[in-house]
Amino acid sequence: MLVEKSNFSISRMARLLNVSRSGFYAWSKRLPSRRAVRAERIEAKIAWFHGESDEVSGSPRILADLREDGETISRKTVAKAMRRLGLRGICPKRWRTTTVVDHADAYPADAAQRRWDTGALNALWVGDITYLRTWEGWLYLATVIDAHSRRVIGWAIADHMRTDLVEDALQMAIALRGELPAKVVFHTDRGTQYASAQITKFAAENGVTRSMGLTGICWDNAMAESFFATFKTEFYYRRIWPSKTGASLAAGAWIEDRSRYAGDPLPGRPGAGAGLTSSIGARPWPSHHAWSVPVVLVEASFSGSAIRCSMPTSIWSRHALVRTR
Repeated sequence: MLVEKSNFSISRMARLLNVSRSGFYAWSKRLPSRRAVRAERIEAKIAWFHGESDEVSGSPRILADLREDGETISRKTVAKAMRRLGLRGICPKRWRTTTVVDHADAYPADAAQRRWDTGALNALWVGDITYLRTWEGWLYLATVIDAHSRRVIGWAIADHMRTDLVEDALQMAIALRGELPAKVVFHTDRGTQYASAQITKFAAENGVTRSMGLTGICWDNAMAESFFATFKTEFYYRRIWPSKTGASLAAGAWIEDRSRYAGDPLPGRPGAGAGLTSSIGARPWPSHHAWSVPVVLVEASFSGSAIRCSMPTSIWSRHALVRTR
């Protein structure tokens, strides 16, 4: 009736619809209920959090974001609102085993035993290598993650899988963290790069204790596998990569951006709601919070075919790309 009142009289529409004119006028002047106002506010927040996650977050992560922002809400309510708004999360692809085993090698013992967070930084690092497809061929990404903070503290990208790739990522982690405790465990799978004499020597020279899980058991290196699943599902597989250079720069920028929010604890960072981890960490709903999270630029330079990171130098925007020189 409200929409068609310019075409038909209120009296005629009320008669045809079998309602009273007074009821229509009372409805048109009635203020929205508190429930309707809250639902509208929740939907606006859901849309904002989903957009800030690059449209990858599903209802569990957005639930954590909302609870972290002070809302009391259930996952089913969030899922229902997302369906109403036409929003969907991103699901990972099927995992495949790529580790090549040399049974003649003597492997270090598993010092992690799937107990990742020991309650302190630089107690346990995890590492792995993954494949990245481009139109120009394959790239390979090696990472080092602090198991306590879940921050990527070292990474390297190249068009080869030689042991130098792993050493570059581990060297970046050591340089970033500076002085290390007496024992730092570096846990990986049994890939030939990690079992090589080169990495064995490098670890011994830098006071790093090696640790390896069993072959073909992805749970023994679940933290590294989980990061790669997130990286590919939420970022890499959603785009087309014509060149290796473009893929390397964009991947490095994404790693530095996202690990900054899921990284080492920052002063004043809110805790995750309901035991879940917010998909965007310290980025708050902007209506009543100040947006003031420090983000650090990492300059990248090419050495041969690899892209490496130097130490942080200046503040940058989360939308900026890694600069090259």
